[in-house]
Amino acid sequence: MLLSVNTKSRQAEKKRSERLQSFGLDERGLQDVLFKSLDRLFPDDELLLLMQSRRWQEEPDLMAVDRNGKLYIFELKAGESE
Repeated sequence: MLLSVNTKSRQAEKKRSERLQSFGLDERGLQDVLFKSLDRLFPDDELLLLMQSRRWQEEPDLMAVDRNGKLYIFELKAGESE
């Protein structure tokens, strides 16, 4: 879900979003985009990407650690819903 936030009125509105398929991506494609872009979204001194899952393995999609050693686990789900 996408939200548009007006910081002056402190209100948020739900925005219409696009389906992942409309970008020509599936869940694995989105995972690849995030894996290759996470360093641009979060500098290495804030969040360091540790690993990306391998196909057909029971492991999180992405794992990262912050400067304090706190582990972040990303599990992506690209389901179709309204």
